[in-house]
Amino acid sequence: VDWSADACPRTYVYALPSTMSDWAPGDAAPDDGVDANANLLEVLVDVLQKRCSTKSPADAELFLIPVLPRAKHWSDWMRRCDKLAELGARDWRRALPHLNMETARRHVFVFPRVAYAPRCAGWWAAPLVVPEFADVARVSVGGYEEFAGAFQRAKTKRLPARQRAHPEALVPRLVSAPYAARHVPTPGNTPRSYLWAYAATPHGSPTAKNLRLALQRACAASNACAD
Repeated sequence: VDWSADACPRTYVYALPSTMSDWAPGDAAPDDGVDANANLLEVLVDVLQKRCSTKSPADAELFLIPVLPRAKHWSDWMRRCDKLAELGARDWRRALPHLNMETARRHVFVFPRVAYAPRCAGWWAAPLVVPEFADVARVSVGGYEEFAGAFQRAKTKRLPARQRAHPEALVPRLVSAPYAARHVPTPGNTPRSYLWAYAATPHGSPTAKNLRLALQRACAASNACAD
């Protein structure tokens, strides 16, 4: 991504209450060992606040809603989503004073991994508590293509067939993004010995397990790979 001044959108990053976030504008990115497999939102917040941020909503081209950006285990996210589900329209409108029908399409939610999480209904997934949320863009690692997979099918099997056939009604305006990795400059910008990182034990579906195991074995057998 080119984050030069010309390409970088003027971004207003909301300072959300503690009920919705675990971070505040200006906070340093957490040093929690996720450089190789970082939370997508954590990386975006770090980059946008350093290079693209504006404190004036009137000047903003993009409004980032940083719901729980710090990297954490998936189960922690689900527990926090349960708490978020208790919030009503008044809570969200108070936290997002610049959200309206005119600006909604310039607002963005970012989710760490999966496209559809029923426990994150209200803001990310239907039913939505604020009508404008239907026009807010959503970015996650895995987009509508995930709805063809067994993982999402297990979550949607109790929904009406019409909803399962139209995932855009469950998660509006969803955009897929690759896994994030924090860029750590080398001393003196010397060339890197290794250009990408892989971190995972063999898990998931049989196909995913076989692929991860193959990568693990190939790396172990290669002089160009390092643990």
